[in-house]
Amino acid sequence: MPNLKTLELEYATIADDFYFALAESASRAKLESIRHESGCGGPSISAAALQAYAQSISTMPKLQNLELRNIIIAGDICVSFCGENSQGWLSIEVSTISAAASRAFAEIICTMPNLKTLELQDATVADDFYIALAESASGARLESIKHSGRHDFSAAASEAYAKSICSMPDLKTLELEEVSITDDFYLTLAGSASGARLESIKHSGGHDFSAAASEAYAKSICSMPDLKTLELEEVSITDDFYLTLAGSASGARIQRLVLSGMSTSKSILHSILHLPCLNSLTVRHVKNELSTSHDGNNREEAGNESGSVRSPIVHLGVDVKSLSLLKQLNVVSLCPNVVKVSVYIECDQPTFPSDVDKAWPLYSHNVEINLQGNVSLVASDDQFRQSLLASPTVTRLSVTDESLGDEKAKELIRSAGSYPHLKNIS
Repeated sequence: MPNLKTLELEYATIADDFYFALAESASRAKLESIRHESGCGGPSISAAALQAYAQSISTMPKLQNLELRNIIIAGDICVSFCGENSQGWLSIEVSTISAAASRAFAEIICTMPNLKTLELQDATVADDFYIALAESASGARLESIKHSGRHDFSAAASEAYAKSICSMPDLKTLELEEVSITDDFYLTLAGSASGARLESIKHSGGHDFSAAASEAYAKSICSMPDLKTLELEEVSITDDFYLTLAGSASGARIQRLVLSGMSTSKSILHSILHLPCLNSLTVRHVKNELSTSHDGNNREEAGNESGSVRSPIVHLGVDVKSLSLLKQLNVVSLCPNVVKVSVYIECDQPTFPSDVDKAWPLYSHNVEINLQGNVSLVASDDQFRQSLLASPTVTRLSVTDESLGDEKAKELIRSAGSYPHLKNIS
């Protein structure tokens, strides 16, 4: 099949002969993507068939994406990836790697010149994987790692993983989602962060941080010379993170910070404003909206000492429920350079026009209104237009994810066109 670009095998029962035949013809294949998903027990194929499968994958000249779900990767299949003809691929998604294959798999990752992206979703790997990864990380050409799932790390694996991340010369993006790493990861990261080439970290969920881990994480972030974007979503860090951030901020290069589902208070805001390069701050789904003190230990005093801080932030993003918070925290005087505000209105926030009116407008500058999710407007269309669209500060309206349904969205966009100050409607 000269034009076959994508192959998907889902819960398929295939005889060993399929894999043997695939190996014989793999070099002529034009496949660019393979997605293979088995049942929870993995495929019932022999070790010889697994080895042939690996040889096929390694010799397909156009293969760029490989997704293996619930495929048990044993020693034979891993060793075969290391052949001289291995072409590499751009994306790997793995579910289960046997203990015997973990070290070999890490060595593969670090020796394949075309491997740019590694995705580990609910992956079960032995400690040897992370230890071997640390040993060979300097040879890896990975640019992105996305790791999700609650695989519990040992202390040794956590330490080795941090060393790996800081030793990969081309690694630009790291995403950690619900990953249960021990404190050793953050303590090691703090000691090696200056060598990291990371430009973006996205961290969501996971375990509860200790005070030591929170402090070490903040030090790491402020020591990474290329880190421009930090996104934290429902990460259980302690106040020590923000206090350390304020004290070490002079070395930070973060330009964009996103806090979602995080605690927010005046002292926390003051700590954030110490970041000298920060030009975009987004706050969404705050936990303690109206709090002015994050705990009972006079942490507020540290924030008050920073009263003279004026942030270089030029863009603010906020969900509609947090508008009143920013007003109470006096964000206008603390961030006088803001020239654009993005207000996100989501499916669980049907609040027009009353909640917006309480805090509107924060700035007499450009404002973007972004409708996201299945938004239900309590007010009538007329009230909505009068409350927001008619405001001369609103210059952009974005309707995403079929926010209002096709007909209502079309009607809204048509009516928005009658307001000359709306320069961008999408």
